[in-house]
Amino acid sequence: DAIAYQRTSSVEYLNEDGTLKRKQTRIYKVFPRDGRSVTRLVTVNGRAPKEKSDKQRSAARETGEKSRMLTVSDDLLSRFEFTFVREEKFADRPTWVLAFAPKADAPEEEIFDKFINAMAGKLWIDQEEYQLAKAEVHLSKRVAFFGGLAGALDKLDLTLIQRRIEPSVWLGEAINIDCSGRKLFTTMKFRAFEN
Repeated sequence: DAIAYQRTSSVEYLNEDGTLKRKQTRIYKVFPRDGRSVTRLVTVNGRAPKEKSDKQRSAARETGEKSRMLTVSDDLLSRFEFTFVREEKFADRPTWVLAFAPKADAPEEEIFDKFINAMAGKLWIDQEEYQLAKAEVHLSKRVAFFGGLAGALDKLDLTLIQRRIEPSVWLGEAINIDCSGRKLFTTMKFRAFEN
């Protein structure tokens, strides 16, 4: 049987002093199709989403959407150096904890490459099923878009948790993101939570 579920994403946009400016809640339907996970936006703040043309999408939104569909591939893994840290139990399951950092010679052909090549952190890998159980990711350096003219990311902290619901079936349980930077001449700060 196919497993479909609903995912809620809340984003809190913050003022420079860290106070709440506005909040946006999106609800997604997630379902399998042709062996892949498909995500469809259902509502934004309780209303049907408005369609945006490709010209209306910002580089940040495009990067966010690409990162959501990111799959672990040989190309992605080849961009990083991995180091074994320790063995540890996570969610009552044995895991290997690995640290990762970007390789200095990773390719940078697109804006998204610059973003990926700035990531570092730790991964918790389930020892029995070799699945990612948890990831803690942060920027290892500032990422500028179009030489800094379009903006830059100064901070990005991301925590991802996946839960095993049955043998070999793992679903995203939670994602927390804390981000700050600049979009054109405006300071950008936000926190995002998905579950």
